[in-house]
Amino acid sequence: MLFRKKSDNHVQIHQGIAENKRLVQEVIWGQKFYFAIQDSQWLHRTNFNASGWALGFPALYLLYRVLNVVKPKSIIEFGLGESTKMTFQYIGSFPDARLQVIEQSQEWLDFIDNEIPDIAMHVKILPIETRIIEGYETIIYSNLLENISGRKYDLVLIDGPVGSPNFSRSQLIDIIENDLLEKDFVILLDDCNRIGERQTASRCLDLLKRKGIANSIGFYRGMKTMLIICSDKYKYLQNF
Repeated sequence: MLFRKKSDNHVQIHQGIAENKRLVQEVIWGQKFYFAIQDSQWLHRTNFNASGWALGFPALYLLYRVLNVVKPKSIIEFGLGESTKMTFQYIGSFPDARLQVIEQSQEWLDFIDNEIPDIAMHVKILPIETRIIEGYETIIYSNLLENISGRKYDLVLIDGPVGSPNFSRSQLIDIIENDLLEKDFVILLDDCNRIGERQTASRCLDLLKRKGIANSIGFYRGMKTMLIICSDKYKYLQNF
């Protein structure tokens, strides 16, 4: 019993060290983010809440740099929230850019509409349902492809729907499978510290390889982990 308690204490110590390291990384990314957006020509409202289910500072930093440098023309965003505060300001300053947000909750849209007036015209409310992948149940948006087909996207931002234990947010696979990516693209998949998102990412990378689409990946880590998958044109984004 004595040795078991010592082992348990060892685990707790290592877990505490790992959590403190993530917290320090988060703080550093927060500083980098606010330095990056100083004197921004288009990002003027900076009241971001990088906590809880929302994007963390690594993700906010990366999203800002992608928008500011890549200047995507066709953006699709899964999950309405902190990232939308940024993408909405971006399209307001770049009229040739288009934004499509997919969200599951009308109540959440009504709430966010108070913070981001006129965002509703860019949002499609799609209820959620379940899909079975390799014997596992995962949550998806209903009738997604019917609502997003007809154009291709050069920025895909995935932070919804709510996560699943396995093959979480698997409709990123559908986007790749149905050739909805532009030749040059950026994919941002949040919460890749979790197994479900990593399973989806692995399936996506295998699919890109089978399609012969050269790509590069990178991880931005804080309290959560953002994965970037991009065409080789943007491989510098791995360490930005």
